[in-house]
Amino acid sequence: MIQLLIRWSVLALGVTMATKLVPGIECNDGPTLIIVVVLLSFFNAVLKPTMMLFALPFIVFTMGLGIILINAILLGSWVSWSMDSP
Repeated sequence: MIQLLIRWSVLALGVTMATKLVPGIECNDGPTLIIVVVLLSFFNAVLKPTMMLFALPFIVFTMGLGIILINAILLGSWVSWSMDSP
């Protein structure tokens, strides 16, 4: 439980830093930050291992560089999904 809280805290800190450093990313209040952290945690916990399992031959063939592609796909899909909603 403590490890989960530490991971969420680090993720929240990363999201907060991204809002300050990257133009176009906004997080104006606490509930929005919590929703973003929960969604990113869900993607990292459920979708990433599943994608890594199916892409294992590709990851081995590229000597690990395929993991960067998986992270980019997850980030891109999440950003496009969040931008489509009003």
